[in-house]
Amino acid sequence: MRFSFVKLLLLAGSAIVFTGCGDSDSDSDSEEFGTIRGTITYEGEVVEDAVLTGSCDLEDESVENDYQQDNVTFPYEYEFQGLVPGTYEISFRLNNGNMSPEDFAEIDFSAGEFPEIITGSYNGELVVTAGGVLENINIVLAPFGEEAGENTINGTVFYDGEVADEDVLRGYLFDNAASSGMPSHSITTENPIFPQAFTFESIPVGDWFVSFVFDIDGDSQMGPGDEDLTGALVSDAGVIESVTLEEGGNVTDLEITIIP
Repeated sequence: MRFSFVKLLLLAGSAIVFTGCGDSDSDSDSEEFGTIRGTITYEGEVVEDAVLTGSCDLEDESVENDYQQDNVTFPYEYEFQGLVPGTYEISFRLNNGNMSPEDFAEIDFSAGEFPEIITGSYNGELVVTAGGVLENINIVLAPFGEEAGENTINGTVFYDGEVADEDVLRGYLFDNAASSGMPSHSITTENPIFPQAFTFESIPVGDWFVSFVFDIDGDSQMGPGDEDLTGALVSDAGVIESVTLEEGGNVTDLEITIIP
């Protein structure tokens, strides 16, 4: 039997591990399945007895389970394990003590806005491959019907070449087209599985140039080495271009290709 939802365990100071999205008769650690992991953040106050629900949707299939943890604090790390290969969407809902779990489970979210319900989802498709790990898939929670307050830039990096265990994908944000000087923000993904999703979080308003370094052997923390490969956000004409981030907004679905 296959599932597209995995159980949510809230453990203060620990990773949230979801299991069960693969074949229930198989080992979730098998190379046949993939993993999605990241961090859930929420800036508001969280009451006791809050219930956080996560869904992992594959091809319109969904199974939901709720777990409750008192004194929940954010940020929380989460991980979906045992995912069959395919394209996923993930989302989370936080019942912040405003209603009973029974009433919460029966809400028709298509009917309007519910500010008492805190929600968040990843903007974009997540392509899971056998044995692959999608990292830095971060979720910002906000009242249902409102934009999350944190500014994010996310998308996907593509690369058609071979990837070794020691290789690292490094992402950078610069405030100039030459990508000179120290980057303002950076992210690192070890053992990347392409196409590799990425998210830059808590980014100030402004124009940003997005670039990535495929660090062969993982030994170039201070910039690309002679053997490393790079890619940047470019226009259809091949010109490096920036993205504009506005207050309270997000830049989504960027596509960047590592050039062999």
